[in-house]
Amino acid sequence: MRDILEDWLAEDVGKGDFTSQAVVQNTPCEAQVTGGPGVVSGIELVKRLLTMVHIDYQTSFSDGSKIELGAIVFGLKGKSHSILKVERLLLNILCHLSGVATQTAEIVAIAKSVNPNVEILATRKTIPGFREFEKEEDTVTMYLMTAPENWLPTLAQTELTIASGTSAQTIFTMTVPSDASHTAESGGAMIHAYSEGCGEDTMGCEYGPSVTVMLGSNQVYDITAGYYTNETGVEMSSASAQEGMSVQMKFSLTNNGNGPDQVTFSLANAPSWVVLSQTEALVGPGQAPMTLNIDVSAPSSDARGDHIFQVVATSADGTTTSTTGDLTVTVTEKTTDGTGPTTDKVDEDDSPGFGILSVVAALGAVLLLRRRS
Repeated sequence: MRDILEDWLAEDVGKGDFTSQAVVQNTPCEAQVTGGPGVVSGIELVKRLLTMVHIDYQTSFSDGSKIELGAIVFGLKGKSHSILKVERLLLNILCHLSGVATQTAEIVAIAKSVNPNVEILATRKTIPGFREFEKEEDTVTMYLMTAPENWLPTLAQTELTIASGTSAQTIFTMTVPSDASHTAESGGAMIHAYSEGCGEDTMGCEYGPSVTVMLGSNQVYDITAGYYTNETGVEMSSASAQEGMSVQMKFSLTNNGNGPDQVTFSLANAPSWVVLSQTEALVGPGQAPMTLNIDVSAPSSDARGDHIFQVVATSADGTTTSTTGDLTVTVTEKTTDGTGPTTDKVDEDDSPGFGILSVVAALGAVLLLRRRS
């Protein structure tokens, strides 16, 4: 590379820059190289050229960067003769390679708008001596830094070979831990990309852009509505009530998500005399199942038999639901205890001493006994 640049510089300068030497004092000075809009290329080549002639430089761009009109591509500091000596070759390199990169990027964009999978190939129609640079590509290496291990940060590819004037992408993923709450955050995961121009000294490399990614956990809605289990471990899915009587049934709700959930309840297939004690509840994650009540008021008639219904629970997101199994209430006939004491039947006849008066006396004795008892 140095030999090529020296040959180009010698060819350009020839026997010397007589005009600069004649009219310009060789004093320290500064200069700016501006350009745009387009895709800039030739940055790495120009850096090596400037280093050869001992000119200090600053740039925030790399090969393949998109620049706007009037962008300062390079800031230069050095002796005036050195800057004037190299400026024409510098501009030729940047203008030519950036023009190729800009046109290539436009063609690629048009082609991919029709077919995202299309691949643009270079031809051999290049300027002699410039083929290596017109088709120049860069191998970019990526590293993860400060990434939280429990969020499983992963790069699909750690190296990308990118042709001049084009772009490439890799996929970075992080996985929310299964025990993360709805407010959990990963912290910053920094991804560094280094051009092959950095060599092994990535710490001091000027061609190492980076991006920081942070991931937050969303609320996960997951609920289970089910049968109530009593203190002996028996699931209670049914109850019975006599006509005209009331009874209370129960069901349970568990929040399996990662945050508090305002759950609403409704009945399915239930008769009008079966109602919920409450139609909503705030349920925290990781807690024991919440017990909720169902009020049953059996009608006094025309309702005997089994009545099967369900409870539907809906999370605050409006889409996550859970339905209990079948709940059964059985209405039975109302029983009453109105028999009381009874007496044997006494037949009338003509036997002495057993006329009407004796019967009345006997009834009076029975009434007296009942009152005393």
